[in-house]
Amino acid sequence: MLIGHNPGLQDLALTLAGRGAELDRLKQGFPTAALVTLSIPAGSWSGRGPGDAELVDYVLPQEL
Repeated sequence: MLIGHNPGLQDLALTLAGRGAELDRLKQGFPTAALVTLSIPAGSWSGRGPGDAELVDYVLPQEL
């Protein structure tokens, strides 16, 4: 789990996520208390790069 402030978290999520059904919605904004779940393939962190993760879920506070 990583907790932080925007625009850093939205930028990080968009950099890491190369695919996912919620990707277009994430590009529209990342409000306070939003949650992004990414799936990153197993293996060494040193072998990971931009676009390697899948955006599994994007939840906004008003959806809870």
